[in-house]
Amino acid sequence: MERDQQISVISRVVTYLFGLVYSLLLIRIVLALLAASPATPFVGLIHSMARPFLAPFEGIGSSLMTSPEAQLIVPMIVAILVGVIVHAAILGLLRLFAPREIITQT
Repeated sequence: MERDQQISVISRVVTYLFGLVYSLLLIRIVLALLAASPATPFVGLIHSMARPFLAPFEGIGSSLMTSPEAQLIVPMIVAILVGVIVHAAILGLLRLFAPREIITQT
């Protein structure tokens, strides 16, 4: 496999994995807005899968927000924004090693 093709495959895999994380966090936000009970199996599964991605951001905005729902949602939004920045940075690094059209085709 040619180097450009390898980088293209890597960029597609990275984009796919970040897409899964974004989807998971967005589902978690919707469940928080709906006040879904974590005791239900599906909601519990989503909570446990999202926990590793949200842990670094727990407590962000808690002093500014009085609503418990807002205290839950703000860290999730921050996690998504940080994910977008990290995703863009990884794709930017890959562009250093391959022509731009290879990366943008993914």
